[in-house]
Amino acid sequence: MRKRTPEEVRRYLDDDVFKLYQLIWQRFVASQMNPAIYDMTIVDFDRLPDGLLGITCRGQGRFRVRRAWRADSGLNIGDVDDLSPLPRTAIPAELQWLAEILERVMPELGADYAALEADYADAGWVGSRLAEVLAMETIERQGLLEIDDPVERLRRLVPHIRAAE
Repeated sequence: MRKRTPEEVRRYLDDDVFKLYQLIWQRFVASQMNPAIYDMTIVDFDRLPDGLLGITCRGQGRFRVRRAWRADSGLNIGDVDDLSPLPRTAIPAELQWLAEILERVMPELGADYAALEADYADAGWVGSRLAEVLAMETIERQGLLEIDDPVERLRRLVPHIRAAE
């Protein structure tokens, strides 16, 4: 039996059956891949306006996106490299104000951030949280999160903080 992609059978199916076919197809394709093991937790999921499943995950590790694309089905796919955890790094005195700002806004960021174990003395932790929550383009955010030097990440975040004030 020939396997048919969702795009090949779309014209024969109504919208609900097509969405189900897409989900089954995506699961089939995923089952053919080598398993990836990531330390992450699904914290929320919901049906998106386009009918696809939206998943919010909280990761515990760092990675670099080598390549990302969106399949015709709407599924976001990426090739990533795991990055080593950053060593705990003290925040220089001249950048301490960034940790103080983050500490003030953390309670306003909701349940996902309330569950995190805060470390306002660690440049890596503070820089990662600020990069996550500040308004910026996704590609810029990813670039900041991939910086291996936590103090350099904090320095590069300063213009974003100043622009938001």
